[in-house]
Formats: sequence, structure tokens, C-alpha cells
Amino acid sequence: MKQFTVIVLFLFLLALPTLQSEAKIINSNSCELDSIRAAIDRADYEDTVSVPKGESTWEDYLLINKGIILLGAGIDSTVIKYNGPSGYTYIITVSPDLETAQNDYPIRISGFTFEKLVRAYAVLLLENDHHEYPLTKVMVDHNKFVNLNSGETEFSIQLNLAMFGVAHNNIMQNGSHAWRYMGGLGEGKEVECWIPGSLNAMYFEDNYIYTTGASSSSLVISGGNGNRYVSRYNTFDLSSRGPDAYAQLHDIHGNQPNNNGAGIGFEVYGNHRTGTVGRWLDLRAGKVFIFYNKWSESRSPGSYFVWEEYNDDVFSPYSCEGTCYPQTESGNCVQRPYDSYFWRNFGGTDGDVLSTECIINFDHYNRRYIDGEDTIEAVINDPPLILENQNWWRDNNTAFDGTIDPIGSCGYYGGPSCTKSGIGYGTLEEMNAIIPTAEGLGFWVTDQEFDLESMTGQNPSVPINGTLYRSVDNGSGGYEWEAYYTPLEYPHPLRTAGAFVCPDTASHTNLQPNLPNPFNTKTAISYSSPVTGHLSLVIYDITGREIKTLVDEVKTAGTHTIEWDGTNRGGTKVPSGTYFYRIKVENGFTSARKMIFLK
Repeated sequence: MKQFTVIVLFLFLLALPTLQSEAKIINSNSCELDSIRAAIDRADYEDTVSVPKGESTWEDYLLINKGIILLGAGIDSTVIKYNGPSGYTYIITVSPDLETAQNDYPIRISGFTFEKLVRAYAVLLLENDHHEYPLTKVMVDHNKFVNLNSGETEFSIQLNLAMFGVAHNNIMQNGSHAWRYMGGLGEGKEVECWIPGSLNAMYFEDNYIYTTGASSSSLVISGGNGNRYVSRYNTFDLSSRGPDAYAQLHDIHGNQPNNNGAGIGFEVYGNHRTGTVGRWLDLRAGKVFIFYNKWSESRSPGSYFVWEEYNDDVFSPYSCEGTCYPQTESGNCVQRPYDSYFWRNFGGTDGDVLSTECIINFDHYNRRYIDGEDTIEAVINDPPLILENQNWWRDNNTAFDGTIDPIGSCGYYGGPSCTKSGIGYGTLEEMNAIIPTAEGLGFWVTDQEFDLESMTGQNPSVPINGTLYRSVDNGSGGYEWEAYYTPLEYPHPLRTAGAFVCPDTASHTNLQPNLPNPFNTKTAISYSSPVTGHLSLVIYDITGREIKTLVDEVKTAGTHTIEWDGTNRGGTKVPSGTYFYRIKVENGFTSARKMIFLK
């Protein structure tokens, strides 16, 4: 295994561009904290620090302050357990220096298992204080993050501003949040303008996020403040909590007393979540696109929650003059929801019920200081400020025809729900046959056949393709369609370009859905790997207990198929229920899928 790792690293270095030809491999003697620190001290910019197989318990955190690649031996091979200070602490802090930011040197962390023994705020902190120099080559991949089931705020990855790239093929266990983006709007607007569908965001794709036992984790994806991120093609498995426990998928903060301004926005598509019941998102500020997501094993289809946290003009000290972001009449940054679209999200037991419920919590808070105390009260505006078909648009059970309920007649705090769809979907010809009657209406143009099973979860067999159009004033008293948003190509370009070329690219290693599913006699599982190497395929029950190992040997590159007959390692039929099968390849790639066995 050691010889194989050295060969892979050698080939990896040969693939680097000419300007990186002097990059070196710096070997850490062990996975002990002091040994890795010493290796990082010896490393120069763009070098790779290689950490061998082993297990170590750290009593302190690791700081990475320059652009390097930190490469472990693989999930469950290089294991770091954290038993240091608890609270607002981290196992690894990545805080690059000015030279790294100015040159946009790559940063990568790959091939580790990180396990908390005490509560730390996050396993990994990624921050860049040099806002004028965004880091665009950040990659976190093929790691496992094990959080405590503490019921307190803790998560796997925290990001601050000006860190862009991709986190992919990671496993995240428990925690109140999976990842969270922090940093205030006051600083966030200084970072390069966010254009949805562009590379200037952090992408989370092909990750497997799950709870164990009677966990209270919601595994929220939090926008925090000043954020811009994309959550796509992830699998969220909360089935251990059952179909009735409350959970929330995403949130984006507004203007708060304890946070420096509101969120900027995010994109959410192609995710598959199982178990629990609750909200797709809690939208308090910014621009959001949430579409083509599936929520199964839930007793409801999920809802959208929309409101403004604090009044923009009264309580926002941030001017947005000279930026790409919308402004209030006084020039302050708008910190309420705006230009947001929700469409084709499905929930319920089988994930096939269209999500249409939209709850307007209230219009906004008022924030007042009385005798030195910070107090808040809900406000009902007349007319309301937060309105459907003005601040956000969604599809509904009625077919889209280019008309909407009159703005202000529905979809506001205390008012009735809107019944007409503010967004449609279909081919370009179908869109052009509809004349929009108001500004801001949406239409998702695609030639794809709609198949959420193939389009959602890790490593989708059919990535989502399409363009969102919106209606704009045509200058002649009417409206016309204009292209507005197209998702970034999949997989993220960093996964196959330049400094991050490696043979374990997930787009070439694949675990297929078992067929048939559900099944009652036997089912076939197909998988493929681009390289010859050791591979395991293991069946687990819903509690995470190992049931049977189907494959544990060296397999040649290519596609393979194996059958499972519903028996455990002793040959006894297992009870009816939900089971998981997980593939693990020698190079660190791992993926898991769910199946249902019926006797």
C-alpha cells in the first residue's frame, strides 16, 4: 500500500502544470500532530504533505497558513481523533497568508477520517482574510467527519469569506449542521460579486451526510452571513430519526444583532434527503435557487419558510453603492429575500409529492434598544414588504400559463396562500408559446426527461441541465423572456483540472442503484472503478451495523456486478427493512446507496 501511494503521488506531480514543476512531496513521519506540523513547516507553496496510515489523538489544533496539499492515506486509514479544547474550536484551521491569496495557490485536504472526542465547533475551518484576493482552488475531498451527537451547534466544515472551490465525496456523520458559511455582509460585499452558476462560490457535491441512532441532528446547511455556496447532488440520510422528527435542510440568515449582516445567496439542486419532516429552507435574506430536490420517507412534502429578520433601512449600516447587489432607497444593502425561485422539489413517503406550501413567518422584525436592552417585535406592514411574486416565485399545483394572482392579494404575512404558479418548466418552444403578464416570472427550459431518481443524490447518472428564464419589461408595455441562470457544469472543473488531477475522480468511480429495488429474493449491485486495486462492498442495516461483506479483494479496472440474496454473513435471511450498501476503493473513494428488502 505504501509503494502504491508513492507511485500515485509521483504520477500526480508529473501531471502538474509547468509553473508547478518544482512542487515536492514532503513526507510526515506519522499522523501525530507535531510530525505533521514539522512537515508543513518544511513544505513550500504548492507542495504536497503526505501523511501515512495510522491513528493519532490530538490535544491541539493544526494550522495551515499557506497553499499546500495535505494528503492522507484514505478514509479509515489515516484517522485523527480530537481531544483538545472544546467550544468554539476547530481540529484544522486553514488561514492562508497574503502570498497564498495573491497567487491563488491551491489548497487541498484529502484522505482522512476526523473524529471529535469532545465538542468542537467544526472539524475544519476555511477562512481567507484577504478579501480582495479570493482563493478559487480550494478542494476538500474523500474525508470522513465524525461529529458528536451533542444536541449543540457543531458541524463538519465552516467557511468564511473568499474561499471558493469544491468539497466532494466526503462522509459527514451527525452534527447540528453539515457545513456553514459565516462572515458578514459588510465584508462579504467586498469579495468578488456572486453570479449564480459561476465559479465564485463554494460547491458541495457528491457528499454523503447521515445521522446515527436516535440522533437529534438536523444536518442543516446554513448560509450564515455574507455567504455564497452551492449544494448539489448530495445524499442526506436522516432515516435513523424516523419520518416524524423535525428537520430543516437549508437556512440563510438575515440582519441579526449578533451577526454582521445578512446572507448573499445560494443554489440548491439535485439533493436527496431521507427521513424526518420539516422545511426545505428558512429564507431570511438574499437570492436563492432551490429546485429538483427529493425528500423521501417523510410524512409531508416539505415547506418553504420566508421572512425578513430586521428592517433594512433602519438596521442595516452597510452601503451597497458601487456593488452588484440591490440597494434600498437610502443606498443600504437589501437584506430581505429577493429574486428567489423554488421549483420541482418533491417530498412525502416516496418523494413524489410536489412541495408547494410556503409559510410567511411574518413580514419582519423591528429592532429597538430600550433602556440599553436589545428588544425585538414582529411587524405587520401595510402594505406588506415581503410578497410572493415580488420577492420570490414558486410552482404550484396549477399549470403555469404566464398569469399570476395579483401581487399583494396573497402570499404575505397573515394573508391567503397564492394558488397560481409563478414559474413554469418545459422546452424552449413551450416557453415561447406563453406570453408573461408580469415581471419576474420564471420558466425552467430543459429538454431532459424529468427523473428525480437519476438526477438526485451522490454521483447522479443524469446531471441536471437547463436554463432558468425570467420575464423582463420589453419597453413596449409588455414582457418578454430573458435567460437568467444556468447551473455550473458537473462535476466541478477543479476535480479534473490542473493541480487536482488524481486517479480517484468520482466521475469515473461509480456505484449504481441496485436492481430491483425494493426486492424480496435477490438484487444486483453494479459498480465500476477506473483503476485496479483493493475494493470492498459491504451491506449495513439502518443502525450502521455491518450485515455482510460482498466484496473484499483486489478488482480489475472496469464494471462489475454482484448479487445479494438478503442474507447475513451466517446465511440467515435478514428482516424486512431498509439497508445500505457501501463501496470503498483503495484510493479513498467511497459511496453508499440505500435499498429496501421485503420478505
